[in-house]
Amino acid sequence: MGNVELTKTNHVAVITFSDEKGMNILNSDILQKLETTFDILAKDDEVYCIVLCGGGEKAFAAGADVAEMNGYDAQSCRAYIVKGSRLFRKIEMFRVPVIAAVNGFALGGGCELAMACDIRIASESAVFGQPEVTLGIIPGWGATQRMAKIIGVGRAKELIFSGRMVKAEEAVAIGLANRVVPKEKFMGETMILAETIAQKAPVAVRAAKLVINTSFWDKLDGGLAEEASLFGKCFSTEDRRNAFQAFLGKKTLNVFNNR
Repeated sequence: MGNVELTKTNHVAVITFSDEKGMNILNSDILQKLETTFDILAKDDEVYCIVLCGGGEKAFAAGADVAEMNGYDAQSCRAYIVKGSRLFRKIEMFRVPVIAAVNGFALGGGCELAMACDIRIASESAVFGQPEVTLGIIPGWGATQRMAKIIGVGRAKELIFSGRMVKAEEAVAIGLANRVVPKEKFMGETMILAETIAQKAPVAVRAAKLVINTSFWDKLDGGLAEEASLFGKCFSTEDRRNAFQAFLGKKTLNVFNNR
């Protein structure tokens, strides 16, 4: 289970999602509540910019729910992946700009969620990464498609193939985040940016987002479909099953059997 809160100040909407442990794991419940919240905002013509943030100080979102996925068969897991991918695409193509306020861990699905937003503001504690290969799977919510566009093919391959995590300063240096903000000023600076955007001509800002996305994300939907298909194949492997069991047992699987 999880919680999603929506608040509005002037023409800026703030969506805060959270779970009990503060890691803001993207389980089915949170995904559904986020989708419902964006559907509500899609009908609100008085919202000109959105800020998306994880509750607490530990994480923006520490990833997909490994325990939930471990109980799925390949078909059920693919449905879960498609659900998240559909939500992230909705956020990406949402009519107004969406800013990811990244405080703490943005790993796996959390990093993918941040990349689906238009702008990423990182606190000094932010850590980005796609560690899926350590679990015997590939990113399933768009990293194989979006990361290369955002930071370049070589850097994207390095991070996805190795599972290496990057801190806020490096994330800015490679283009994964727009800027780093001191912890005590983090939400204040993020809101100033959101309010600055909201004060500009709404029709023009919406048009600018649409035309940028139309060219930049050409052919993305086909790539996302292929990603979901290959995720399903990885999910069916022995290596994935062993890696998930190790992860849930708070251990690390150091040897993969290539099957």
